Amino acid sequence: MTPTSTAGSVFRFGPYEFRPHRWELRKFGTVQKLQPQPARLLLLLLSNPGKVITREEIQGAVWGDDVIVDYDLGVNRCIRQIRSILVDDPESPRYIKTIPRFGYSFIAPVEEASEGLRAAAASPVCAPDGEVPPVMVVEESPPLPVPPKSQGWWLSRLQWLGIVFAA
Repeated sequence: MTPTSTAGSVFRFGPYEFRPHRWELRKFGTVQKLQPQPARLLLLLLSNPGKVITREEIQGAVWGDDVIVDYDLGVNRCIRQIRSILVDDPESPRYIKTIPRFGYSFIAPVEEASEGLRAAAASPVCAPDGEVPPVMVVEESPPLPVPPKSQGWWLSRLQWLGIVFAA
């Protein structure tokens, strides 16, 4: 089983967004570190939300049939990394449910959208008469002044010693 998503797809679930064409997982816009094999497994799960994906399907999609590795260990490692990034507890999962000795299922609601649709949604919408609504301009505030660095306790002690010796 291979994921059927298009190149410009974006999967959204909870505070996360996964862009398979970049192998990029974001949480509130911040990129999360995800290795290639866990990213392939996450794509497989996101492409089939609610469906149980068997360990054999994971093996074929993530490693292929011509690679010889300990698949059980590899699948477990990938699932652990994904759960760690998603802060998902296997005992009470919000995202990935384990089906013991069989496979895994992505249980959270997943929204799949095209990045082109996302860009169109962000562009200004024209009114029926063809006018573009006014855009709110936010002026940048000047940067805050940086407080002077503390000279440290040792410098003030040296200054006091100098005053004592001078007196």
